[in-house]
Amino acid sequence: IGHSKNKGAILSFTIDNIHPNDIGIILDQHNVAIRTGHHCAQPLLKKLNLNATARASFGIYNNKSDVDSFIEAHQGLWFMLQSKYNKLDKETVVIGNTTWKLKKGNMTCLEKR
Repeated sequence: IGHSKNKGAILSFTIDNIHPNDIGIILDQHNVAIRTGHHCAQPLLKKLNLNATARASFGIYNNKSDVDSFIEAHQGLWFMLQSKYNKLDKETVVIGNTTWKLKKGNMTCLEKR
């Protein structure tokens, strides 16, 4: 959300038509922890016409694998919930160059090309 020349390690985001709490719950199922809510910034959210956001924070204890996990889970979440993916069959989709298996609301990575 927003633009800044000197960005930090906090990434606030929304996905159209998906409540941030739903984003948090689904990412949690993929071992990615984020915060959701108003983050004690109600005046800013009101100005941006938002009720809540999802927020990922990175620190010195995170590594490239953590960032990759967040990106993969976020991409998978967006495509899964927005239904904008290439279906191979009823449960298998290709998102970018990764093949995913969708079963009972969970996504499992099958193959990366």
